[in-house]
Amino acid sequence: MPEKPSPPRSANRTTGQSQSPPQSYADLTSRTRAAAIEYVTKLEWQITPVHGVRWLTDEGGTLFPVCTCREGPRCHSIGKHPVLKDFRTTKSAGTPAEVDALWAEAQRVSRGGPLNVGLVTGKASSVFALDIDRRLDEEGHVKGDGAVTVQRLEMDLG
Repeated sequence: MPEKPSPPRSANRTTGQSQSPPQSYADLTSRTRAAAIEYVTKLEWQITPVHGVRWLTDEGGTLFPVCTCREGPRCHSIGKHPVLKDFRTTKSAGTPAEVDALWAEAQRVSRGGPLNVGLVTGKASSVFALDIDRRLDEEGHVKGDGAVTVQRLEMDLG
């Protein structure tokens, strides 16, 4: 896997100040936890907490995302990967009580950063997911387009 480029040099020398989110991280995490409970109760999905995103500003005032994981600005999957190990087996939730327990554990592991909700796909939730992102080459030209590939598959296979 090619290495993700680092943020611009000025972004590495932040002012140390987080950009104020529209609400506090505690409010955001509470709302995300509430959404997770809704997913497990109404849709019967298995969920797991995933790292969130903090928005920082560089010296010029430009916002840039930083993952709440230990990799921070060098993370290859900002705000999209599980906080807890073994999320497919023992660290997913299917009841409100399990959501509460996992959210509390994830808050300790993530050092209080904001959390997102991750859907455990496959048999656990009866959900199949297909990611159809575009791939770009080093110059920024489209190298592979997932949407076009899916259209070709539909035409070939019906």
